[in-house]
Amino acid sequence: MADKFKRAFTNITAKTNCGEKIQLGEIVSCAVEELPVILMLLEVTANAGQKIGTLIDLASDTNFITHRAARRLNLRSENITLVVHGVVGMAMKVKTRRYLLRVRVKMPRGTERAHELVCYGLNEIANIHRVIKPEQLKKFFPEVSLGDLRRPESIELLISHREGRLSPQRVKVIGDLVLWESPLGKIVGGAHPDLFEEVDMAAHRSGTHFARSMRATAVKYQEIIKTQEFTAETKSTVARREFLDWWKWDSIGAACEPKCGGCRCGNCQPGGKEMTLSEERELEIIRKGLTYIKADAHSDEPHWDTKYPWIQDPSALPYNRSGVEATFLRTEKQLKKEPEWKMAYTAQVHEMVERRAAKKLTKEMIASWKGPVWYVSHLVAPNPHSVTTPVRLVWNSSQKFKGVSMNDLLLKGPDVLNSIRAVLLRFRRGVHAALGDIRKMYNSVWLENLEMHLHRFLWRNTEEEEIEEYAITRVNIGDRPAGCIAQLAMRETAKLPMFAHLEEERRILEEDAYVDDILTSHNDLQKLDKDTKGVEEILRTGGFFLKPWVRSGQSGRQEIVPGEQGAVSGTVLILPNQIRKGDNKALGVGYLVEEDKLYLMTSINFSKRKKKMRVGQNLLEEEVRGKTPNPLTRRELLSQVASLYDPIGLVTPAKQKGAILVRKAFQEAGGKTLTRNTWDKPLSEQLREEAIKLFEEYTRLSQITFHRSLTPVNWLGKPWGITFSDGSEKSYGAVVYFRWETEQGIQVRLVESKAKLTPLDQKGEAVKAEICGAVCAARLRKYIEKHSHIEIERWLHLLDSQTVVGAIQRDSYGYQSFFANRVGEIQKSTSVEDWWWIPGGLNSADIITRGAAPEDLQEDSMWQNGPAFLRQPMEEWPQKSAKAIAAYAKEGIHKLQRKYFSAALTRAQAKRNKNDILPEVGVQKENQSDAQQSRQNNPDEPKTKIRRPPAGSAVTKLIDIRKFSSLTRLIRVTAWVWRAATKWKEVLTWNSASDKPKWEEILSTNWKSRGKQAVLTVGECEDALRDLFLAAQEGITFQGTTLNRLAVYRDEETGLLVCGGRFKIFDEDETAVPILPYEAWISTLLAQEAHDANHEEIAGTLLRMRKKAWVIKGRKLAKKRVDNCVVCRKARARKCQQIMSDLPPERITPARPFEYTTVDLFGPYEVKDEVRKKVKLKLWGIVFCCMASRAIHTDVVSDQSTEGFLLAYQRFTALRGHPKKLWSDPGKNFVGARPALKELYHFLDQQITSELENEASKHGTEWSWKIHPADSPHRNGAAEAAVRTVKRALHNMRGEGLFTWSEFQTFMLMAANLANERPIDARTQSREDCIEYISPNSLLLGRTGPRGDLGSFEFEDYSYKRLRVIQAEVNWFWRKWSHLAGPNLFVRSKWHTKQRNVAVGDVVWLADQNALRSQYKLGRVVNVNADKEGIVRDANIRTFPSYPISTLKHVCGDKAKKRSTKIPATILHRDVRRLVVLLTVEEQK
Repeated sequence: MADKFKRAFTNITAKTNCGEKIQLGEIVSCAVEELPVILMLLEVTANAGQKIGTLIDLASDTNFITHRAARRLNLRSENITLVVHGVVGMAMKVKTRRYLLRVRVKMPRGTERAHELVCYGLNEIANIHRVIKPEQLKKFFPEVSLGDLRRPESIELLISHREGRLSPQRVKVIGDLVLWESPLGKIVGGAHPDLFEEVDMAAHRSGTHFARSMRATAVKYQEIIKTQEFTAETKSTVARREFLDWWKWDSIGAACEPKCGGCRCGNCQPGGKEMTLSEERELEIIRKGLTYIKADAHSDEPHWDTKYPWIQDPSALPYNRSGVEATFLRTEKQLKKEPEWKMAYTAQVHEMVERRAAKKLTKEMIASWKGPVWYVSHLVAPNPHSVTTPVRLVWNSSQKFKGVSMNDLLLKGPDVLNSIRAVLLRFRRGVHAALGDIRKMYNSVWLENLEMHLHRFLWRNTEEEEIEEYAITRVNIGDRPAGCIAQLAMRETAKLPMFAHLEEERRILEEDAYVDDILTSHNDLQKLDKDTKGVEEILRTGGFFLKPWVRSGQSGRQEIVPGEQGAVSGTVLILPNQIRKGDNKALGVGYLVEEDKLYLMTSINFSKRKKKMRVGQNLLEEEVRGKTPNPLTRRELLSQVASLYDPIGLVTPAKQKGAILVRKAFQEAGGKTLTRNTWDKPLSEQLREEAIKLFEEYTRLSQITFHRSLTPVNWLGKPWGITFSDGSEKSYGAVVYFRWETEQGIQVRLVESKAKLTPLDQKGEAVKAEICGAVCAARLRKYIEKHSHIEIERWLHLLDSQTVVGAIQRDSYGYQSFFANRVGEIQKSTSVEDWWWIPGGLNSADIITRGAAPEDLQEDSMWQNGPAFLRQPMEEWPQKSAKAIAAYAKEGIHKLQRKYFSAALTRAQAKRNKNDILPEVGVQKENQSDAQQSRQNNPDEPKTKIRRPPAGSAVTKLIDIRKFSSLTRLIRVTAWVWRAATKWKEVLTWNSASDKPKWEEILSTNWKSRGKQAVLTVGECEDALRDLFLAAQEGITFQGTTLNRLAVYRDEETGLLVCGGRFKIFDEDETAVPILPYEAWISTLLAQEAHDANHEEIAGTLLRMRKKAWVIKGRKLAKKRVDNCVVCRKARARKCQQIMSDLPPERITPARPFEYTTVDLFGPYEVKDEVRKKVKLKLWGIVFCCMASRAIHTDVVSDQSTEGFLLAYQRFTALRGHPKKLWSDPGKNFVGARPALKELYHFLDQQITSELENEASKHGTEWSWKIHPADSPHRNGAAEAAVRTVKRALHNMRGEGLFTWSEFQTFMLMAANLANERPIDARTQSREDCIEYISPNSLLLGRTGPRGDLGSFEFEDYSYKRLRVIQAEVNWFWRKWSHLAGPNLFVRSKWHTKQRNVAVGDVVWLADQNALRSQYKLGRVVNVNADKEGIVRDANIRTFPSYPISTLKHVCGDKAKKRSTKIPATILHRDVRRLVVLLTVEEQK
């Protein structure tokens, strides 16, 4: 059995035949050869650059990595135990590790980013016994490079279908062999008889893989981290021999697919909204910051603590108490003017302190806190929609101080709120409903200590008291991520394991909640009671508390909840238009609880605003006419119409009536020519009167009620969904009804409606609006099916447009684009058999398109109950199918089709071209005699120019157009050749030989009138261009779709295929433009001329081309010209970049201090003479830097001699010992740098290289002179960094004054010691909260800090014990270095990706730092220098002088010998980052 199990997980084909007899009928033939499977293998790059052999297994749902690879990559991990519980008490425990891996993936724009994988550890994934060579695959896929086809020889990583973003896409198929493309690279998989690869899958035989695969079908599955205690709940453990029995279960299945398009892991995000990758990352950061705590110092009850998602360290915030104090004093001054507001405001602050949402900070607490501090200001905010809290505290976390606010440093998080429409739709689903409100929801999540001190605020009860400091202890509504944190905490509470059995209650919290409101409904009252109790239990466990539920059919909330404003102050502040105590609302929609009805909360109010609140009372109907402003502006009209809040479309006809009036007002103002002053211009008297009547109707809208429940009492079966849609020249929309069968008969309920306005310049028939109305109906159906949770038995879509009904039955590709897109959407989301025609008078949606008064929306109206025929049997409905109206709709459908549109446009253009007579347009022969007779009778009339007939392809026989590189020159040559041919033809057609003049005489005679004949006329150039276009069109067959789309027709006079269509709209004076093929040479010349006119981008070039001709694939041709333009390349050119090179072995290998050293000089500095104080001397600083430990040794060079430099070197070796290898810079790389360093470079150039090398070689030191290119300090980075560190240390020690030689040397040594105390693991320390650090002194002195060695010193066994102590210190240093400092070297801080290598022959610019862009030298690469990886780092460039040089060759005498005809060139050595490639060698070929 074990052998069978092993063979089951291999791609090797079994070569032994089955010993059992095969009966006829079971297998027809045994001759079919089973080919081995070629697995999807590739090499993946880890984030640090290491290569990992990877298997892509789309049948797996778990990522795996070998422990060996995880150790090699130094991955973060945790110990974990997987427990799978089976039937009859069997259980299996597998101990493994879980790792976090980051790999590089390619983005569509060519960049790379890191992708995180959670992997489970295995000892082995797969054994590759035989691998396919890339040369074998190259035969099948020649377009792919060998590097992309290379397959790994060992498999250390398995990537599953869980990483849906990395899933490969099929690129090319050859038989059963498939080439895939993924963000990780190219992959080959499948099978082929010529390819064989032997792979043994060891992963499927592991216990870890088995446990992860069985988690979906097991009785119970657990993952226990090592830190948690585990108590076995099973009776026995599966032995190794019983492992195969698990595979006999019939319930083993595949992994689940993702539930929605935006979800990649199978778990939909909160709110049901698709998120971007950055939003998903922000959501995960906020989720990780939440911690569920059962009890702590904050509260004895279970609750959530949160850490805020900081973008930057909050310690960067400045101390802003002064700015917040000024804001507080202004708020205090405002409240002093209104004592009632002051009392309510004070009560709010006291109430926060009493319920511990804020606390007063004592002086001891303020003094003991050493972290960052930020003060938050609070402002007054009236809230007329609340009875208990009419005045609220608004925390302004966005207030800036010194240009920074706290919200600037915080992530916002994604929008996780549910759609209001969807929540209200589900609230109306059931017969019984419940409405809940979470008390102080945002304040239910507690803050950590850091966030608490970043939320300090100021307060005092009276002006006589001192201002005291308080701190907010819970999340407040003014913080940027507050909304996401509160919503996520509530939903994470519902996901706690203890509530796994409360499925409906968890769904209510995830789907039926909006901010702090919970709206749910059910057809069973007892089930609703159970659900509400479960919701309360879940919320209470998370620290959230509900106000009393409001239930349908009962009264509203009767009690005042303790802790609310009304209970604290004893008096309640009454604001204008404040909601009454007994009023209830459901997400902004009024709700009559006892009647179980909905209504709209409308208001008309023209009073002034104070803090975004109207200070006056809402107008009554009888007050509207007298208090409406006169004049009334468009701004005021739009403000009142937009204030009507109707999220589910209960009063859409009334709301649309106001929208139509606003549309009419802006049409009156001039349509699209709107300005800033248009908003405040008065309306006409007629429009003002209409607006007053509209406002009076709006005041009556609140009296109309609608059924809250979409399900009637005593319903039978499932409902029908019926939509009505319509459109007019003003508006279009749709409405949905549910048709129920009940015990009392048929009942119809209004569900939802939607409407929109047509464009301001809408003209012509209303068929466009009608098709848009049908799209609204289809979208409403799709939305209701997704969010209502009501199973619909049947859908019917009714409308009164025969054209639209007929068009929906046909394929969409034949229509114009406008109709084709909308018909296609309708056909995709609905069934065409569900669309029916009804008479216009019975269409409920007709009221939407023209607007309606409140009286038309009453409970007994057709708007709420639908047409009367809906309550009759369907056989009696006045509906007709598309087949029944096909004959009437045929003509209307034909007008929507593309061919009809193109033919009508062509006929209109042809008619216009025939009637228009323009100058310089050729006339037909039959009209020539009439024109001549007219000129004879009227000699003063201007003559009309007679054009020549078109030549067509005859031009190509006279001229080879491919020899021309300019369209203008080609046109002129063509015109001159045609003129010469015409003259020559006249010579040949003379009747009389005696009268035949000579060719020379004809030319001389014609050239006498030089002003007329020596210059080409415009007509001749146009004729030449026409002939060139005709020649290009000859023999070319254009596609029918192209001709239809561009409305192409043949011009009768010129014979050209021209397309006018939409282009003629741009310029009415021009005729239609000819159409040209992409391959024609004149198309290329046209693109070149269009681009060279102004060197515009692709769009501008294409537009200039289309002014003369429409080129097929013109955008492609324009792009080709723009890419090849040298002038544009110079404007767009950027400096070359290349991937950062690898570190040398001396940099990462443990070594003795200064065993590998780099040396550099800096300065000069001025010092005073020791004796003659007024005499100033110059000296230089020299720095020696250890390549391994980055230790620094500094000294002073006193003069500019080789001896002085050797003395400094000998002092260094006397203290530090002789290095094994030494790097230095001879100074030539400093050429062209700042003038202040010229003396230093001159000194370095004077050093005798041989003497320095001889002195160093005596002690076994290898002196390495490396000449780096000019202007590339990064090439000697270690020495440059050491110089920068020493200079910073000198600056910190104030060592910049004028000192003596000995004083300056002392400062230099102290600066070196200070630099050696720097932590070399600072970045790791700040990221991982590491309290230990190492410095170069840890290796040099065996300690850190300036204090002495604290180790014991015993004389008895000094030689051995102290030696062990020293060796232990060295080992400790390198061990800590590998843990703390070493990982910092893995990451390339910049220059991450490989770029094209600069090649010999490239034409480049030399971008020197001291030259402007217009002064860059032009040169050609003559030699390149590549490193061991084959990456070019620097190159030699040949440049030429920019001044003119004589190149005369034919000079006689001695002068010819002295004057050289060869232009002198200069070879410059430059780093590739100082080059700008203008023309690559490949493009030159």
